[in-house]
Order: sequence, then structure tokens, then C-alpha cells
Amino acid sequence: MKKLWLVGLVAVILCNCSKENDGNSGSLPPLPDPDDVCSAMDNIEFMNFCYEKFDANKDGKVSVREAEAVREIAFSKGEGLRGSLKGIERFPNLEILDCDSYYWASGTWYYKFSFAELDLRYNKMLKEVLLHTCSNLVTLDLSRNTMLEELSVYECNALNTLILPENLKKIVGGDCPILQKIICYAKNPPKGSDPDYYLRFPEECVVYVPASSVEAYKTTTFWMKLDIRPLN
Repeated sequence: MKKLWLVGLVAVILCNCSKENDGNSGSLPPLPDPDDVCSAMDNIEFMNFCYEKFDANKDGKVSVREAEAVREIAFSKGEGLRGSLKGIERFPNLEILDCDSYYWASGTWYYKFSFAELDLRYNKMLKEVLLHTCSNLVTLDLSRNTMLEELSVYECNALNTLILPENLKKIVGGDCPILQKIICYAKNPPKGSDPDYYLRFPEECVVYVPASSVEAYKTTTFWMKLDIRPLN
């Protein structure tokens, strides 16, 4: 009887663990190549970038340990990236993501980011994100990046929805012409680089904030030009 009870207990524990590892709260699926986090990527440009930057022992792979050591992914000016950033979730200790890459040629600025999705929910240590001219990005959900303190987002022409975490302290942005909705869980209105500088998003953009913070947002110079409403 005691053995049966123990077997049942173990089964319940395993079942609960399985549930915790399912869906959005779960762990990542196994790597196709357990010795190379780049095997989870679908963009050869991003893969080659990671091999060049993060393959510390030059064995042609980025191991799980090497990926865990990465604190910053930053694209040099003129480097950029075409295609997705799938696989970035394999860098769990990433603190800075800098997609602010551009170059000047023949009297024109050129930008080279074209990813349509950016899934950062597994990058729990992120503190700073910079996005410049990510032309196909429609939704940016940073609600699970609870350590994120600073966000810069410029000239994302397809961006429609922006979701911000509760601990965000600074946001700089503008020239996102079709941005319609911002959901911001921060009770204290995030500030910009200049306290007198307005957030240059469309004035018809609706910003949903905690109900107790509506007045604070409405009376903060940085946010006051936007349509501030309470979160349901």
C-alpha cells in the first residue's frame, strides 16, 4: 500500500511538472543539435552572426554554456540583419539587445532590419532594448520582460501594438505612423531622455495604464499628448 501511495505521488508531481512546462510558461523545446544553440535558428544571417561573435572556442558551434555567457547582442553600424531573430530565446542571460544599425551611402541612410516578429519572452534578464527601423514588426510584447528598464523604438513603420512591462523606467520613440495601442503596466510613467521631450507617437494612439496611474500619465509632459485610458 505504501509503495502504491508513493507511485501515485510521483505521478502527480510529474504531471504537474509537465503542465508547468507546457504552453507559454513552459521551457523551450529541445535543440535539434544539443551542442549548438544556433541549430534553433531559421535565419542564416543571424546564425552566422552568432557563430562569429559567440563561438568562443571556435569549434563551429555556439554551445549552451557559450550562449549563457552572452550579455549583449549588438549589430554594428552597417551590419543589420534581414530575416528573423528566431533563436534569440536561447540566450537566457541577455541584458542588451541593440538593433540600431544603419549606414550612409549616396546621400541616403539605409537600415537593414526586416523581421516581422520578435519573441523575447524567454530573455528574462533583458534590461535594455533598442529597435530602429524594424520595418515589418507589427506587435512588440515586452510584458514578460520584468527586468526591462529602457526601450528605444524608432521608425517601425508597421508597428501597431506595443506592450510594456511594469518596471520600465525610460522610453524613447517616435515615427511609428500606424501605432494604435500601447499597453503599459508601469505604475510610474516611464520618462524620456529629456523631461520636456514628448513621446513622438501618433496622437490618436491609445495608451492603457493602471487605473490608479491615469492621472499621473495625463499630467506628465512626456505622455500627455496621447490618449490615456485605464486598463480593464
